Amino acid sequence: MESLKPWIVAAICAASMTSEMTCATVPLPSGSFVMMEATKSCPADGSGAQTTCYMTSPAQALKAVTNLQEAGVEYFMIPSATLDEAEVLAAAIDSRSAKFLSSERWTLDPAINADTGVFDCNAYTQQRINTFLIPLKLHHPESFIGLQLKDEAAQPEHANLGALVQCVRNQPILADLKIFVNLAPVNANDASLYTPNPPQGQAGAISPADFGVDCISNAIVDRSKLNAMTNRYTSFVVSALDKIKPDYIAYDLYPFNAALGTCTVAREQLMTSNSSIIAQQANVRGVVSVTYLQNYQQAAPEGNPNEPQHASFRDLRWYAAWFYAFGGRGTANFISHDEGQNFGMLDAANNPRDIAFEQQSVFGFTRQVQDALRGYSYIDFLAPWLGVPSGSFVGWLPSQDIMASEYSNPTNGTDIVIFVTRPNGPVAPATSGLNNWRTKVEKLNFGTGLWETVGQSTNAINIDFGDLPAAVYRLTD
Repeated sequence: MESLKPWIVAAICAASMTSEMTCATVPLPSGSFVMMEATKSCPADGSGAQTTCYMTSPAQALKAVTNLQEAGVEYFMIPSATLDEAEVLAAAIDSRSAKFLSSERWTLDPAINADTGVFDCNAYTQQRINTFLIPLKLHHPESFIGLQLKDEAAQPEHANLGALVQCVRNQPILADLKIFVNLAPVNANDASLYTPNPPQGQAGAISPADFGVDCISNAIVDRSKLNAMTNRYTSFVVSALDKIKPDYIAYDLYPFNAALGTCTVAREQLMTSNSSIIAQQANVRGVVSVTYLQNYQQAAPEGNPNEPQHASFRDLRWYAAWFYAFGGRGTANFISHDEGQNFGMLDAANNPRDIAFEQQSVFGFTRQVQDALRGYSYIDFLAPWLGVPSGSFVGWLPSQDIMASEYSNPTNGTDIVIFVTRPNGPVAPATSGLNNWRTKVEKLNFGTGLWETVGQSTNAINIDFGDLPAAVYRLTD
């Protein structure tokens, strides 16, 4: 099988030559980001203003924040709001010692000069910075930590978003705000990637056949199409990173539906391509990479094979583990509340649905992995089924059903290896060889949160996943 490693290395080298290398000074998340939705809690007719609206009722704001925080949310990406509405939600977030980002999803277009098509910093300063961002920062200097930019912006919008970011950073009081940008997924069609504000119905996803997968045989039949998709998306991601210069970069691939459930090769290729491109390109620039989790489902299933299905905590742990296998750093939740035809984590009355309880279990897993990696730099990945059987620390993997990522801490001289299951299900214990002898091998116990010594003076690791999709080991020379 053709190795994926040359493509990854080439992408990283190209990035290092064409972009400004940075050191990661952005806080690494323990919990998740959440995209907040208010249309059902705060209906346009005002009927929910006193009973459910968390944008106007302090009690409901506290209820929504508390329930989301219990599901693992650390950073709240608040909806588009007036300053008074934002203050209500921010006060609740302050009371829970959490953090929030304002929504700049709809503030870009009004600040673009109609004649030149170029972002106008003066207009944005008058319309947004002076009237909303600065007052909000003055009132909440610790909890207001960043901006969530226009969601799934098309490539022609990247330069204007970068100008918006620079305009904000030119304000001394706002200079430390972190920038969060979410991109369309790797299988987005051309209208999604290249057309700003595409007409209704044009944005969408390409089919497995379009990226070279035959779902009847469940196999890759045209690798040139697969390469074309990944090359196209790499250029798109590099554009966003280098022109916008965010602190956090995310993507929203939602792979749990009937269509991909019966076409597992397509799902594997999408998960691999999306996670590796985002994480690898972000890591080389010191940007924190984030993947959205599918915390929503069709409220009343209609039998459409592409409609979002319920993703259990086991599904989402596995999906997050794949992201870690390629160097990913954090997770986000879509979506906070019921929206349109979909259930979210909370209902319209801000009560938790089963999706929130599932996410609480996911958080118990993701938090421990992300905290274990704090202070460690991503080094390499291994995946025998992708033609990458060895890495810097791990000499070989014994199974096509196991992947791994390697991290190193130059301060304390230890390394971490995260082994991840390729299938969404049990994988038998196996022994992996190391490139060097290690004085001590420890395994993270997800039950206690403690490191347990499982080997001494050894050049091997006995990988045991138990009932989890990942096993985390710390190596000491």
